[in-house]
Amino acid sequence: MNKEDFDTAQIEHDDTGNVKKTNDKPDIIIDVRQYQTLLEILDNPRKALKAMSAIIVLTIAIFAALAFVVISIKSFYPYNEIKTNMFGATTMENEDVELTYWLFNTAEMWANSGIRVEKGDVLTIRASGKSNTAIHHLVEEVEYNQQLTHNWAGTEGHKRSGRRSQYRIMPERQSDALIMQVIPEDVVIYDNNLYNNKYISPNFSDNNTKEENYTEYNNYYFIGKERTDLRIVQDGILHFAVNDIVLTHNCIDTIQKHNNELIKREIKTGNIDDLYNKAYRLEALIANNDTAEYLKIIDNKSFAEFCQKWIVYNRQSINLGKHPEAIDAKIYTTLNKHLAEESKISPNDALPFHNEMHYYRSNSYYNAWFDDNVGSFLIVVEKQKNKN
Repeated sequence: MNKEDFDTAQIEHDDTGNVKKTNDKPDIIIDVRQYQTLLEILDNPRKALKAMSAIIVLTIAIFAALAFVVISIKSFYPYNEIKTNMFGATTMENEDVELTYWLFNTAEMWANSGIRVEKGDVLTIRASGKSNTAIHHLVEEVEYNQQLTHNWAGTEGHKRSGRRSQYRIMPERQSDALIMQVIPEDVVIYDNNLYNNKYISPNFSDNNTKEENYTEYNNYYFIGKERTDLRIVQDGILHFAVNDIVLTHNCIDTIQKHNNELIKREIKTGNIDDLYNKAYRLEALIANNDTAEYLKIIDNKSFAEFCQKWIVYNRQSINLGKHPEAIDAKIYTTLNKHLAEESKISPNDALPFHNEMHYYRSNSYYNAWFDDNVGSFLIVVEKQKNKN
């Protein structure tokens, strides 16, 4: 319909509701149909009741679904707060429990977790992982394609026989197992007086006294794979280690003395004390590189035979290893000229005056722990907030 027709046409509806064209002058009629269905429902009480019921059911279903989602998330992630300390320990907590995850590098001696505890706290500690406390053996055996003699250990450690076992931090526990102690927050064990610190090794710290008992005085705890209902008896920070030997000066001297006593029982000679005194003298001469003096001592048949016997019985005693630094080849030449061919001394043999303990002592080599240990344990500490 063009403008002229619209001006002259009159709009009427027929019986079907359709617009019919007339030539009379039109009237403008607006027919609103947008809410017709809603109006029809409201005009019908039954339909209105059904609609209201459907809306209520839909609303309940939406709220139920939201509640299910919230409860599900809460069950998988029930913690209200997450925080991480400077040592990498991540703590998640709710109203009842603090749960802390921390990755422990087993090469670190008494690693600080930064996890604070108070007297009366009740802990459950779980751990998993692997460590090896003799990486030098591991490297050598892999290099020569040999079967491992010092296997990887889990958090419960493994049984290792031998006289060295008594020098571990906790000698009555499995070697390489996970252990823990609580150290007061104001104590720093990594300082210039490391060996004098009673927290470093309870039985062999350099200032250790017989009156101190490590299980009571220093708060040492065996953890292993799991320790439940562990009640803390003093405030402090949790520190962790594997149950190995800490080479303090006191420990080194004790091992050397013990080894020499065992060998003395086997070497049948009347001048054994004189031979040992020469060995002690040699250690100082070699350290000072006094070649002329130490060759005078070594150029002696009795002393050469003593060294050869010492090597044999050492393997049956504590079995000290060779010194990691080579000594003057003249020493081997001079000793061997007094020995039979089958008794020759090799640079790979530990000597009574030149073995691993002499090296550790002269170099204050507590870092042997770091150099010799490898591995990691994931430690989970659960602390109940409500103390009984």
